[in-house]
Amino acid sequence: MTVIVEDGSRYLNSYNPHKWSCRKCSGSNFVQWASRRTCVDCLSVRKAKYKANGSTRSADLRRSYGIDLTQYEELLNRQAKRCAICKNPETAFRKSVGKTYALAVDHCHSTTKIRGLLCISCNQGLGCFRDNVELFKAAITYLENSI
Repeated sequence: MTVIVEDGSRYLNSYNPHKWSCRKCSGSNFVQWASRRTCVDCLSVRKAKYKANGSTRSADLRRSYGIDLTQYEELLNRQAKRCAICKNPETAFRKSVGKTYALAVDHCHSTTKIRGLLCISCNQGLGCFRDNVELFKAAITYLENSI
């Protein structure tokens, strides 16, 4: 019998209940964070195929926000490649890739409507306030009274 673990990342091999195995190749070299029950080898093959199509960013945008890369670029150009809140270009640097981050797609979590593109600082600031206007007003009042 195959038992699926609650987080969905691995399953027990029916022949040896103490051995974790990949669904695809029955390998046991797992990535800790992988949630698709795949081993390191199968995961790297899948990622290579995905990147070979040159569609990683476009697929991520489509899956997460329902837009494609051209729509993202239109929005980016409409905002003059600057954050919708602070009006600055993105300056946060990704050391692993050697590039600056792309502006984040800001969207309403309840309606999924896209509001604009934000720099990392502004996007994280909105996230900390959980899109709650009353919390923003309270923060503004706090800042105005403390000056």
